Amino acid sequence: MNVKTLSAVLGASFAVGFLPVDAYATDFSGYFRTGVGDSTQGGKQSCFQLPGAQSKYRLGNECEQYLELDLRQDLLSLDDGSVVSVEGMAQFYNEYGHEPKFDGEHGYTRMSQLYAEWSKMPALNGGSFWAGRRYYNRNDINISDYFYWNQSSTGFGFDQVALGDLKYSYVLSRKDNVFQKDFVTR
Repeated sequence: MNVKTLSAVLGASFAVGFLPVDAYATDFSGYFRTGVGDSTQGGKQSCFQLPGAQSKYRLGNECEQYLELDLRQDLLSLDDGSVVSVEGMAQFYNEYGHEPKFDGEHGYTRMSQLYAEWSKMPALNGGSFWAGRRYYNRNDINISDYFYWNQSSTGFGFDQVALGDLKYSYVLSRKDNVFQKDFVTR
């Protein structure tokens, strides 16, 4: 995937703008970061990262172009107050100092999220049911861009189902990470 994916996401978000406002709710968001730097010996910017570390400090230490484009569309608002939605997020990564092609040896492009959700369900005490590829329970240390708990995956589940004073979630998923060799079913 490459520029065609970006064009598709932008085209879809543009087309959604022509839907009747009172019929559908659309959320569009994005995130972008890039590094700008030089080297005293000439050549590209060199970022600091400890040997063997899974993360690096980010502020002033960006050595990549990274972009996320997210689109969430409510499809149905039912009489019981529940809502059926779809969400998709395109992710683009390219190492700094290379042509920004977002694929090949120095980058990648992927759909990091693409799922359907039925939320605010009275039968689930306000909880939801979802299926697809989703960022799920991602907890990180933002300054170092390190996710110490990340349940993102492809699967399905019940989320935030209230029983008494507590809320429960149950998900069946298969780990889905670009850099992971072995996949684990959870």
